[in-house]
Amino acid sequence: VTYLERAHRKPALLRFRAEGDFRPISTTEFSRRVRGLSLGLAGLGLRPGGKAALLSENRPEWIISDLAVMAAGGITVPIYTQLLPAQIEYLLDESECEIVLCSTRELWLKVEAVRSRLPRLAHAVLFEGAAPGVLSLDELIARGEAEGRAKPDAFDRAAAAVRPGDVATIVYTSGTT
Repeated sequence: VTYLERAHRKPALLRFRAEGDFRPISTTEFSRRVRGLSLGLAGLGLRPGGKAALLSENRPEWIISDLAVMAAGGITVPIYTQLLPAQIEYLLDESECEIVLCSTRELWLKVEAVRSRLPRLAHAVLFEGAAPGVLSLDELIARGEAEGRAKPDAFDRAAAAVRPGDVATIVYTSGTT
């Protein structure tokens, strides 16, 4: 067993709440989800310099999404979950987000309330739950994994194209809302 194989068995995230219990996410699983989501987002049209909003509390899917967006060359726009729909609208519009990733249906409903005024927002993704016209995170990861099987070097090429000087995130402080 190589060092890399041993390392991939170790947890990437030590513990989190899932189904009322705690469990680790292995480095292999973490990496698989980042790669799949990154390719899935690219399949939705996320290109280098494109923006994807992240409307979620702190949870494993947050960091998986952030890394997936960056690996595709995109820019993450984190949005505080307690903002009102009008404030979320302002941030999505001003930052020119094309995709929004929401942790729950309740947070998605805040976006849905203002979506008709956001012509650049083309896609929405939900970590948990379901909503009409919204992709599930697992569905998008599966799409990306299929793309990865068809084009095995796609993720590595996209991630290698990201440069140290590229914008990674746009953070709005409380004073900007």
